[in-house]
Amino acid sequence: MTTPDRRREAQQVIDRLVASDRVKLHKPPLPRHPKEVAAALVAADGYLAEGSKASYFPAAQFGNLYTACIDAANSLVEAYGYVSRGDGGHEQVLLAAGALLSVVDPPAARHAAEVRNWMRPLRHAGTYENLSAVTPDDVDRARQIADALVTTIRDEIRDALGLSLEETTWQPG
Repeated sequence: MTTPDRRREAQQVIDRLVASDRVKLHKPPLPRHPKEVAAALVAADGYLAEGSKASYFPAAQFGNLYTACIDAANSLVEAYGYVSRGDGGHEQVLLAAGALLSVVDPPAARHAAEVRNWMRPLRHAGTYENLSAVTPDDVDRARQIADALVTTIRDEIRDALGLSLEETTWQPG
């Protein structure tokens, strides 16, 4: 569980990064309600479940797992008062999530870096350049990263915003 002091430190880190334009995020016109933040996390959980299903098309699975990571990162950034929009949005939200996680859960920051440095370019290649670029082994590795990142971010958001497990978990049906 993250202490209030750590959360304040994380908020200061993200505020400084945005103020210095090192991370291009915006404050939304109205603060996000905790249930809005939870909605992005529920979507992440759904993409994680979809990407974990058996498939004949590894690039599609990989794309779902990548989207799970992006949605989870977006929910974390939104919980700290920012949104990412426009060109390079995924890159910016992954940088911001990595910075936040480096304060509140340093080992988890590695997962955000793996999404940015490994999953993002491979997802691009598997989507736009060569559908066979993504292998089943890549999907297995991506599933581990996505599961760890979504779980860590869910725990942080639940604790920070006082949300229940049910409010932050996708329910099929």
